[in-house]
Amino acid sequence: MPLHNVALVGDEVAGFVTIAPSQVTSTELTSAARRGLPRYPLPTMTLARLGTHVERRGVGLGHQLLRHALIEAARMAAEFGCVGVRVAAKPSAVGFYKQFGFVPLKPGVSAPVDASEQLTHLFLALNRIEDALRPQA
Repeated sequence: MPLHNVALVGDEVAGFVTIAPSQVTSTELTSAARRGLPRYPLPTMTLARLGTHVERRGVGLGHQLLRHALIEAARMAAEFGCVGVRVAAKPSAVGFYKQFGFVPLKPGVSAPVDASEQLTHLFLALNRIEDALRPQA
């Protein structure tokens, strides 16, 4: 079941993040990302949606919402064994996720949500979440 979180400024919605349980298979991961993981499907968290109000962009709210989602993934790992976070990023958002350590899944393995959007499927392994949570330089 998805979990929706909303960032408010006063009583106005400034941004949101939606996360949901999912899984990743070894065939989706590059050899570097797969290292040390078993071959059967493993539990992950999907960052289903992350957005900020156009008037609130550029002030770090997206970073804060992603940080919240990554903290939730770390909690899920402790409770349920989550091995990482996956996201299907729009082309304009790929750089945002890569700066936190997300790496591409194998092209063509993960089906896009909407073929017209040309989404890039990215993954952040659990052991990289701590690095992603460190303040950006």
